[in-house]
Amino acid sequence: LYGSEFVLAYNPLMWLLIGQALNAFFGPVDPLLNMTGYESKTALARVISTIINVILILLLAPKLGTVGAAIASSIALLVWDVILYRFIVREMGIHCMPFQSMKRLND
Repeated sequence: LYGSEFVLAYNPLMWLLIGQALNAFFGPVDPLLNMTGYESKTALARVISTIINVILILLLAPKLGTVGAAIASSIALLVWDVILYRFIVREMGIHCMPFQSMKRLND
């Protein structure tokens, strides 16, 4: 449909798709924290995940090219989600994954 040059983007896009699917699995961690006054926690998690992303890109991209960059970005996104989700569970007592009802732990 788009031409043969788009075939090269297939593998990186599949890795990015995996990263976004995992991101969706964790639920609305970013908006939940931002709307409840924990913007600084969101920003700190973003800084940590960005540092991890840069390090992983420097390690993986030279060997794997765009696939390595996509893997690095997906891992960094997963780290961000895990940090925010753990904070939400620990500090707010809320599970916000889509396969759980969004409720407090002590209810």
